[in-house]
Amino acid sequence: MLKITRKTEYALIALKHLQMNSNNLISAKEISNKYLIPKQLLAKILQQMSKLNYINAIQGVYGGYRINTNL
Repeated sequence: MLKITRKTEYALIALKHLQMNSNNLISAKEISNKYLIPKQLLAKILQQMSKLNYINAIQGVYGGYRINTNL
């Protein structure tokens, strides 16, 4: 049986949500609220995925995250 960590589970949830909404920028707060994931932890996970180039991070007031389609 495969065991995954909570961080991995949260990362997969975030990736699925970003994929389902691939045309929009999605904030960490939006994902956090929808799936009841601690916002600070999710923000760190999203930053890590951005560094690994799985997702694109757009900064600014109207920023957010978008799945990287150039993989």
